Amino acid sequence: MQANDPRRTFSYVARMLLTPIALALAAATAPMSIDVDARDIGRRVVHTRLVIPASPGKLTLSYPKWIPGAHRPSGPLNGVINLHVAAGGKELAWQRDPVEMYAFHVEVPAGASVVEASFDFVADGESYAGFSDRTAVLEPNTVVLVPGNARPDDLRARMRLTLPSGWDFGSGMKATKRTGDLVEFEELSLTMVIDSPVAMGRYSRRVALGEGHSIFLVADSPGALEVPADTVTQWKQLVAETGAMFGSRHYRHYEFLLTLSDTLRPSGLEHHESSRNGLPERALIDDDKRPLLGDLLPHELAHSWNGKFRRPAGLATGDYLTPMKDELLWVYEGLTTYLGWVLAARSGIQIEEEWAGEQAMYFASFGRSGGRSWRSLEDTAVAAPALYEAARAWSDARRSVDFYEEGTVLWLAADLKIRELSQGKKSLDDFLRAFFGGPGGKAEVKPYTFDELVSALNAVAPYDWRGFWRRALEAKNSSAVDDALAAAGWRIELVEEAPGIFRGWEGLRKRRDLSSSLGFKLGAEDGSVVDVTVGSPAWKAGVTPGMKLVAVNGRRDSPEVLAAALLAARKDTAPIELLLENDGFFRTVQVDYHQGPRFPVLSRVPKKPDLLAKILAPRTPHAKRTEKDKGKK
Repeated sequence: MQANDPRRTFSYVARMLLTPIALALAAATAPMSIDVDARDIGRRVVHTRLVIPASPGKLTLSYPKWIPGAHRPSGPLNGVINLHVAAGGKELAWQRDPVEMYAFHVEVPAGASVVEASFDFVADGESYAGFSDRTAVLEPNTVVLVPGNARPDDLRARMRLTLPSGWDFGSGMKATKRTGDLVEFEELSLTMVIDSPVAMGRYSRRVALGEGHSIFLVADSPGALEVPADTVTQWKQLVAETGAMFGSRHYRHYEFLLTLSDTLRPSGLEHHESSRNGLPERALIDDDKRPLLGDLLPHELAHSWNGKFRRPAGLATGDYLTPMKDELLWVYEGLTTYLGWVLAARSGIQIEEEWAGEQAMYFASFGRSGGRSWRSLEDTAVAAPALYEAARAWSDARRSVDFYEEGTVLWLAADLKIRELSQGKKSLDDFLRAFFGGPGGKAEVKPYTFDELVSALNAVAPYDWRGFWRRALEAKNSSAVDDALAAAGWRIELVEEAPGIFRGWEGLRKRRDLSSSLGFKLGAEDGSVVDVTVGSPAWKAGVTPGMKLVAVNGRRDSPEVLAAALLAARKDTAPIELLLENDGFFRTVQVDYHQGPRFPVLSRVPKKPDLLAKILAPRTPHAKRTEKDKGKK
């Protein structure tokens, strides 16, 4: 063909016109690859390399900021170091967006169909604390960049992970191949990859739970993996009870990821086909720690329906930069907290002594919280992004993310109301199957609004559900706790001896909780005043968060000394004298309190029907666990 041949000219023009189209099509169909090298995870660092489909022109790469389940802009951006972007073997200059600091802009050169990005992610222990020398959890949102020209739901991605030598792993993602320490995972949407954490460690064990469910345990020591036989039975019953509660499952399979470590923080985070759960190293093998399992696994599994499948419209943004709207967290988290409590009892994970002791801690706090005098429950949901980051100090006066535990009370009240309206023929379970049911079998998101929630409740039991919720959400001081418990045949009592689970939670949180007596919480290790209840004896005496308790009645503070002072004060008309350090200065305060130690418990109301027993009763046949069964091997 000659140089001036018109066919050659046409071919050249066609190539010029079609090349951008071809590149765009390639970018739209090629999967994104994510290569993560975790061999340095003991140094709290992993290395990631991304190959991202792209077309010539401007490209924005964003680091995930609003992480589903976190309800706030929690993406650990400060963990990103050594960021480099290249195309065609040449490094590209990137520029951080001056307004949205999670976004990075690059110019993709002509002829390029992909860009390569690499960076290290370091766990600094503040924004992210998922790595240790023997156990770790990799949340994929920490090691990806999302191209701004593609929806995460529409972009396909495949992850490969190089493990530290000798480690094993668990994940909701299926592994398609393992060669030595290199694991290759299935191709999924980028959304599902980001939604699939990987737990890994030197010492691990997987337990099958039936119906496509399993639990992957990873621990700081091999002995911590010795799960009692009755605990495994309870986990299997949990699977059965969720099936009975919801009627269908919106996932292909499900894997609990449970880290047992004193290095990693206690944690719980929901994902569609898995959940990240963290407890102390000996949580499964020490009788005094095992009750701390509590509703952790039931709560996170229930989230696969409430939060992952059905999600408030304001939280279903479709990307990781659009701010979430949290006003329905009293459903997302409040209902799930209630369901976690119910499922823990129905499956036998918690016996009556345990669930009554744990719930009493939360229920007792609502009536005395100083923040209730000025702030509604709904406002704590709307302001959740700020409240999650707030210090513990002043949380009583401020209110915290109360929609978790107070949501338990409100949904208990809703459950009781449905039973009342239907004369015992229906319960909240009927609403759950209608609202969260459906065909199931795959992971998907079905957003909802407040109006749709009200309509669904009315379909089960006609009532003024809109008014029911508006009154509860807008109320300041409220008797909702006492009213709901009384309707169920229970009440809060204050007793002199703390329940065992109360002491267990004190140990886990490293604090001394005297909220129901003197009215403050102390750091267990240094006597620092963590918080003070507004209007309590300590508050009236001038005790303030941030002070440090040095001595009680002239003697150096200790748990034993303070307990003895509380007992003695019942017979002594003199106030309890506290010596406090405040920013290097000392002051003595007199606390006028004479009622002795006080700890909340739930107890039955005589001669009233026990509706809690009906709510918490198993829906599938299994043996009832009793106090004698605790710790059974």
